[in-house]
Amino acid sequence: MKDSGSITESNETTETESSLRPMWREGGCMWDIIGEYKLCSPPVPKDRSNWLNPKTDRTRDQFFQHTKLPTREEYEGWPLYRQQELEAKEWDRRDNGVWFWNYGVATWIPGQYYYYLNYHRYGDEKPEYRNAHRRLYWVWALFVIPQRNCLGLFLHTRRRWGKTSIAASIGLEASSGNRNFRMGIQSKTDDDAQELFLNEVQAPFIAMQECPWFLPQTAGTNKPKSELLFDTPANRKKGAANTPDRLRGLRSKIDFRESTDTAYDSQKLNYFINDEVGKKQRFDPWARHSIVSKQFYPNGPVTGKEFAMTTSDENDDDSVAKGKEFWDKSDPALLPLRKGLARLFFPD
Repeated sequence: MKDSGSITESNETTETESSLRPMWREGGCMWDIIGEYKLCSPPVPKDRSNWLNPKTDRTRDQFFQHTKLPTREEYEGWPLYRQQELEAKEWDRRDNGVWFWNYGVATWIPGQYYYYLNYHRYGDEKPEYRNAHRRLYWVWALFVIPQRNCLGLFLHTRRRWGKTSIAASIGLEASSGNRNFRMGIQSKTDDDAQELFLNEVQAPFIAMQECPWFLPQTAGTNKPKSELLFDTPANRKKGAANTPDRLRGLRSKIDFRESTDTAYDSQKLNYFINDEVGKKQRFDPWARHSIVSKQFYPNGPVTGKEFAMTTSDENDDDSVAKGKEFWDKSDPALLPLRKGLARLFFPD
């Protein structure tokens, strides 16, 4: 099997330089150099009937478009066979990703990015497709996840880049679609962690009520304040008729905790958001990383991943210094020792 991702021999290529380099096709796959990583897509399909858009004569007409999805009322009025067709198609895209033409370039996006674009919400708005986001998701799907000793990713960006929503969406997608999956959140303050949970986990999940084909059973309220539990409800008939079999009784959970170093000590997490690691705070975000990541490989293989992120203010020397410290400690060369993180910097 072809290795889908590797670290480039030189770490001198910056994200700005590599962003100027377009993807290229080689060996039946699309390739991209993203920061320190040379990555290739799955093979370009010969059968293009399932691509999101047809190839038109004018490349300016080739771009990502959101999938037109039915409302809940429309979906529930469909015959069963039609509901099952939609469910099968959307789960295939969520599990395997999808291809589309992007201004003349055959482009693959991972299933997590497809989920984010079509099912995450900013109020009533869906996120727009961005090539920088596609590149982040490539690193996550093609390097972070398959690398057995990789403990996760450190992402450093400008303000309002979208990283918080993306980090939360990755965790919500995994927690709401897998059994016995545990996600935790910490930030620079307790209030910041709660705000992240309410705005980027609770709110998108509430919007998910419109999509029964992706809606898991929940134990408790559908508007949780501190934790979201995907499990069989006390009233076993609650929503059972519309819940796909694969989403019943998941026993998965999302919560947030106080910002102390040891809040998740001895807690087995499959996904951990370590927010604002470059900002001044009472506790050490690298200590949080060290404590949580030890639970990622209790019996051998790494079973959890961390998404650490920050926005450094160039006018704040402490913020710049702390961001650089986390960056240096996230050296991918340490991956074989289960100490390193993949890392990405997007200045734009």
